[in-house]
This record gives sequence, structure tokens and C-alpha cells, in this order.
Amino acid sequence: MSTSRRDMVWKSMKRILAGCGAEESVLTEESCIGDPELELSSVRFIQAMVELENAFDVELDVRNIWNGDRRPLSELLDYIEAALPEAGS
Repeated sequence: MSTSRRDMVWKSMKRILAGCGAEESVLTEESCIGDPELELSSVRFIQAMVELENAFDVELDVRNIWNGDRRPLSELLDYIEAALPEAGS
């Protein structure tokens, strides 16, 4: 996937996460889901997952994305990228 497409997905992810209550100024690909500074409650996390599914027309399996481990947002970004159809498909 091209860097510009990855950047587009990342910018959209940040906007969605911020809209669900995460502090956008602290969001990086290295931020971990569940970090207190993101300020995402469990309800807001689920809201963010639903909004990400709708925005990218993908189905996110929460068990693969967040199972209580400290997983960076880069893994969620990779997961979404892999689920997207290739350009021109």
C-alpha cells in the first residue's frame, strides 16, 4: 500500500478516534489502545470500532485488534489497510 494511502487511512483513524474522545494531540502510531492518555472508555472504544468499520467498509474483529494486550495503533492501521481492497479493484 502506498504511503499516501496509509497516511489517508491514518488521518481518518485519528479523526474518528478524536471524535470518540481520544486526545488527538497524543495520538501516534505507537500509542497503545487502552493507554490512559487516549482517554477512550470501553464504550468509546466500541463506538470508535463501529465508526472505523463504517468509514472503511471493513469488519473489525475486536479479538484480533485488542485482547487486553498493549497493542499499538499501528497494528490497527495495518489491520484496516490489509482489509481494504487494492486501488483499481
